[in-house]
Amino acid sequence: MERQDVMRRLCLRWKTDISPSIQNRIEWAKDQQRFWKPFHAGGSHWEVRQLYEAFKVNVDEKTCSSRMWGLSGIPCPHACAVIFKINKRPEDYVPGWFRREKYMQLYDSHIMPVGGMSTWTINTKDKPLPPQPRKMPGRPKKKGST
Repeated sequence: MERQDVMRRLCLRWKTDISPSIQNRIEWAKDQQRFWKPFHAGGSHWEVRQLYEAFKVNVDEKTCSSRMWGLSGIPCPHACAVIFKINKRPEDYVPGWFRREKYMQLYDSHIMPVGGMSTWTINTKDKPLPPQPRKMPGRPKKKGST
């Protein structure tokens, strides 16, 4: 109950629609994108190069051959280079589960409070018994004599 209340209040203090930790990762990717040069290959396919490295980026499918975008759902620096080239914002490519609306749906449910132990009813039935001992697999150990 406490965690839900804390998370709900934290979510209301976000400065953007995106989670702050995800926003920091996007800012890092925006900073790193300056080292990559995008080349249009046709349609939504792009190649992004830096010296001897090259990656394929598909903006419509939200994939990059570095697999960073596909694994996390957050645009990688290669994807950010392409997104800036087509004059769009990387924040628009962040999935919905990192946004305020989903967090509020998640932490909006309520847990009904339970009274303390003094309000619990006493169980008059038999107490549970421990499990029966079982024979362990393998040959039994020898009992040593000294």
